[in-house]
Amino acid sequence: MTALLEIRRLTKKFGGLTAVDAIDLTINEGEIHGVIGPNGAGKTTLFSLVSGALKPTSGEVVFLGQSITNVPAHRITDQGLARTFQRSAVYHGFSVLENVLISMHTDVDTSVWKALFNFGPTYPKDQIARAEEILDFVGLSGFRDHPAENLALGHQRSLGIAIALATGPRLLMLDEPSSWDERAGSS
Repeated sequence: MTALLEIRRLTKKFGGLTAVDAIDLTINEGEIHGVIGPNGAGKTTLFSLVSGALKPTSGEVVFLGQSITNVPAHRITDQGLARTFQRSAVYHGFSVLENVLISMHTDVDTSVWKALFNFGPTYPKDQIARAEEILDFVGLSGFRDHPAENLALGHQRSLGIAIALATGPRLLMLDEPSSWDERAGSS
C-alpha cells in the first residue's frame, strides 16, 4: 500500500537556526495525526514545507507516491493536499460563498461584456450547491452573502477550513484551527 504522505528527513534552516530538523513521518489513508509542540517549535514551518509554501534545505516530501518537494504550492493543492493557516486567510472584497467558490477553481462564465457592465462571474449551479454544503458543514450557511472580511475571527477561521475543503483535498492539514488569536482576544 502506498502511503498518502511521506516526509523523509525534511529539514529547514534559516541561516544558523534549524526550524525543522530531519523529520520523518508517514501518513496512510484514513489516519489522523497531530503535530504538537510549544510556540516556535517549527509546526507551521513543517506545514509550509509540506504544502510548498517554503522550500526545504534538505529532505523530501512524497504525496500519493510522487515527490512534491519543490513543487509550487498551487500545484500541490491541485494534486489534493490542502492546508489552513494560523492567521485568517480569506479573499477580501468577496462574500463568504464567493470565497468558497473561488477556491473550487471552477470554470466560471464571464466575458468582456459582463466585465464592462459589472455583472461579475456566474458559477455553475452544481458548484454553488457544493459550496453551500461546505458552508453548512462548517456552520457558516447563515453568513453566505456576508463580506468575508467582516466575519468575526472565529468565523474567518471556519471559512479558512471551508476554503481548504473546497479544493477537494485527499489530505487536509489544519494549522492550529482552534488557537487563541492574541490580536482579537480569541478566535
